[in-house]
Amino acid sequence: MTFITCSRKRSMPKVSTAICKKCPRLKKCPDYHLFEQPLLFPDLKKSDTSLKKRKKRGVLPASKGLSCEIQLRMHFMKEK
Repeated sequence: MTFITCSRKRSMPKVSTAICKKCPRLKKCPDYHLFEQPLLFPDLKKSDTSLKKRKKRGVLPASKGLSCEIQLRMHFMKEK
């Protein structure tokens, strides 16, 4: 009987393939797929460095609101 290390569970137990087939996550389980179809060239497996990294967004400068002079003028116009 063959066993697979289940990475879905916290303690990572060794589970038999018969139990894996009954698991509801069977279609999306990466451990079971590696058991069914092992890598042809395990040395050429994707590394984390080959993944694209997101660029950080540039911070926009704070927009200058209305100057105090303009606000004062509008205030004086309303009083008249």
